[in-house]
Amino acid sequence: MWRSPDAIQNAVELQVQHRDLFEAMAEIDALGHRTLFRVCEDLPIRQDSDLVVIALTRRTTMLFTGVRHLLEGSLVEPAKLPARALFEFHVALRYLLFGGRRSVDAQTRSNPVKSEARARYYYVAGERQLIYNRQAILDGHWGGAALSRNERRRMAYEIQSEIKRLDRLYPLQSARFGKYQCLARPRSKRHYHDRLKWYSFGFKPGRINSLQRLAERMAMRPQYELLYSAFSGVAHPAGVRHDVTISRPSFGKLQVDVLHPHLAEGLEFLVFAICNWQQLNLNWIARTFVPTSVVDAREVFVKTRKALAGVNPGSPEGFL
Repeated sequence: MWRSPDAIQNAVELQVQHRDLFEAMAEIDALGHRTLFRVCEDLPIRQDSDLVVIALTRRTTMLFTGVRHLLEGSLVEPAKLPARALFEFHVALRYLLFGGRRSVDAQTRSNPVKSEARARYYYVAGERQLIYNRQAILDGHWGGAALSRNERRRMAYEIQSEIKRLDRLYPLQSARFGKYQCLARPRSKRHYHDRLKWYSFGFKPGRINSLQRLAERMAMRPQYELLYSAFSGVAHPAGVRHDVTISRPSFGKLQVDVLHPHLAEGLEFLVFAICNWQQLNLNWIARTFVPTSVVDAREVFVKTRKALAGVNPGSPEGFL
C-alpha cells in the first residue's frame, strides 16, 4: 500500500484507513485556531506574559497544523521535524506557565506573578538574539555581500538603540544575561548567542542550560530520549536505518530494501503524541489566559477521546 508510486493514492488510502484519527486532528486543529482568535480578541496586553501568550498560541497552532497536513499527505517521516518542534514548544510552555514542577496535568494552575517573571526572560532572550544576528551581519560573520557605509551606520545605530531599550525596560533580565558576546574584543573571541537560555534563570546557576536538562528536571526525560532518538535521525544525518532495511540471508547476497518516502508505519505513534501535547497546550492557555475557551477545549477533548484512546502508540521499528 505504501510502495505505490502514486503519492496521492497513498494519502487517500491512509485517510480512509484512519478516518477517526484524521477527524480528531481536524477537531484539535480547529480548536487551536479558535483559541488563537479569542486570545487576539479578548486578551488585553497589560504585561509581558500577555504578549508572549499571543505569540505562543500562534506558534503551537502553526506547528500542529503543519504536522497535520504532512500526515494527510502520507508524509509521516517529514512530519517528525515539525513534531519535534511541537515537543520543544510543549516543554517550553509548560515551564513558562508552571516552572520546574515535576508533576503537571490539565488542571494545574499557573502562578501569574511567577509566569510573568519567566515571560520577561523569554521575551528578552528573543530580542537579544536579534541583536546578535544584526551584529553577525555587521561583522560579515555569515558572509554575503558587503554592506554600504550607510547600511553599516544604520545597523550599528539600531543595535545600540536596542541594547539601551532593553537595559532601560528590563534591567534585571539584561544584567543576568550579561554582556553581549558579539561585542567582545578582539573579534576572534566573539560569539553570536548568549551562553544562558531563557529558562536557565529559574534554577541554580549551571544546573539547566539545555532542553534535555529542562525535560529531565520536569520528569520528562523518557519522552525526550525516545522522541529525540526518532526525530534526530531525520534532522541530523547519521546511519542508514531510517532509509533502508538490511537483511543477511545464511546463503546468498546481502539484501537491501529501500523504504518508501510515504512510509506510514509511525502514523499512530505520531498522532497520539502530537494530539496529547496540543490538547494540553491549548487547555493550559485557555485556563490561564482565555477562560472563554475552557468549555470549548473540554468539548473537543470529549469528542476526540474515543478515537485517541483506540490508538496503539507502540514504537514501530521503522519509526525509530
